[in-house]
Amino acid sequence: MRVVVVAAEMVPLAKVGGLADVVGGLSKTLAKRGHEVCVMLPAYGSSASAPGAVPHPMCPSLEIPFGKDRLAVSLRRTRHDGVEVVLVDIPALFADREEIYAPEPAADAGRFIAFCRAVSAFLSAHSPRGGLVHLHDHHAALVAPMLVEGGGWSGPIVLTIHNLAYQGLAPAELFPRTGLPESLFRSMGACEYFGRINPLKAGILYSHAVTTVSPTYGAEIVSGEHGFGLEGVVQESRAKISGILNGIDTEIWSPAVDPHLDRPYRSRQAVRTILDAKQANARGVRGELGLTERGAPLVAFVGRMTSQKGVDLLVDAVPEILRLGCQVAILGQGEAGIEEAVRRVSAAHPGEVACRIGFEEALAHRLIAGASFLAVPSRFEPCGVTSIYAQAYGTIPIARRTGGLIDIVKDIDEHPADGTGLLFGPPTGEALGDAVRRAVSLCADRKRHGTVLRRAMLRDFSWDRLGDGYERLFLSLMSNQAKRAEVGK
Repeated sequence: MRVVVVAAEMVPLAKVGGLADVVGGLSKTLAKRGHEVCVMLPAYGSSASAPGAVPHPMCPSLEIPFGKDRLAVSLRRTRHDGVEVVLVDIPALFADREEIYAPEPAADAGRFIAFCRAVSAFLSAHSPRGGLVHLHDHHAALVAPMLVEGGGWSGPIVLTIHNLAYQGLAPAELFPRTGLPESLFRSMGACEYFGRINPLKAGILYSHAVTTVSPTYGAEIVSGEHGFGLEGVVQESRAKISGILNGIDTEIWSPAVDPHLDRPYRSRQAVRTILDAKQANARGVRGELGLTERGAPLVAFVGRMTSQKGVDLLVDAVPEILRLGCQVAILGQGEAGIEEAVRRVSAAHPGEVACRIGFEEALAHRLIAGASFLAVPSRFEPCGVTSIYAQAYGTIPIARRTGGLIDIVKDIDEHPADGTGLLFGPPTGEALGDAVRRAVSLCADRKRHGTVLRRAMLRDFSWDRLGDGYERLFLSLMSNQAKRAEVGK
């Protein structure tokens, strides 16, 4: 089976968040299973000259109409982990900065419209028959209507929604640049949303299957919860929507082989050995972040500083967390107001609360390894992959009962035989503080803590297992297409 993946990110070539990890991990897994996988990415700044990248032999360059202009596009091909990677280089739009996304999403609208046009033109003209296209999020979603309306592609199209809140809304004046029929932008058309272009809406309607990144989040959006204005579209498409839980690349996220750790450790080692290694990593993190070294339980947060991620709930809970004898470390970046609140609470409690504004991959690994608990207080959560990383590293997740976190974290009190974390309900600092209190009680019971810690580390969230869901879906779509083609002969 040939799978063409279209996305804005992929590790290690371009990463802002979990999207890159999913694209890289799933693609590598499918390739290891013998499938022919090609990932198409925009070329951002220096990534256009990625190591080993050479002009694409079938199509080194092309031109795409873009409104009244024509844009020059070059395509370079390289390989990573057995996966073919095609870098779509549009110098007029993507070479002006190294950052993957603009501070204001609307500023990226034209860039990703052009990227989708280039991908669609290439696939329509040069991709062999018998393949499947897998699109990720709004950045790639317009490829679906472009391929269908262009008539040059007959294979199945799958769209994965990583977060329905991000729809890629673009101003109406950019619609002619899509090259799509004007009828799609009339009122209630597939691309129209209250006078603006909605790429994600179009992708949902034009794809043959739509996946979300966890079963519970899929059920939530189909039920109308967290629909963000697309409730009707999701309801109309509910028969083709399913949730498949994200996995992790255990060659990157494993405390046994992680090059970023001061002291690696393994799930099969004695609990005392694991805890000693985690303490050694915690000491390194405390020194790096300026926390007082006193062996206290460390509550960490790693992620985007947005309202969705609930960082403000953690800020509200800090007094109670400190009263319980814990320290707090926060790593991430995002909304200016939340960043400032994090800075203030850190300054108010020197040596006990630390923050690092920005994102550092190596520090994220060290912090998750050194922490006792990982706070994941999301108001809604499509997946919650950091809670998977936490369990792999023997760090107990403290998570809100929502979305993918319900699929990932089993509460230790509700599931005494197989629980691996703590869940809390109301999106409040008080509820988070209560959950931390339960976590501290767990640590005080050394035998139970050791049992839960090892149980968490032994859970299998690898793409080797969780990639089955995507493989089954893709093969089913390919089989159905082949049957339809046979009937049509």
